[in-house]
Amino acid sequence: MAPYWLIFCIPVAAVISPFRFEKRIRNYLWFLFFLLLTCFVGLRDEVGGDWYGYIRHFNKITPGFNPLEFSFLTDDYGYDLISWITYKFTGDVSTSNGGI
Repeated sequence: MAPYWLIFCIPVAAVISPFRFEKRIRNYLWFLFFLLLTCFVGLRDEVGGDWYGYIRHFNKITPGFNPLEFSFLTDDYGYDLISWITYKFTGDVSTSNGGI
């Protein structure tokens, strides 16, 4: 839980801090924070209650997926396409979740 509090405290500290930066530097720091946040969320591995759902979906969709068949009535085509490409290149569900 400590990493989540640390990620939360970074922007809070920036907002209540008496130090003020130029607009250009402030924008750069916010960009770095959002990059850190993106990596923090995207690179998680086997975390959360939905992890086994991703594995089941990855194992179900990847062998029989045809990228030329498109249907709004089935699963999410974009996620299925990313999972299929990941399966073809790496064969690992972690890569598709980290890339989204």
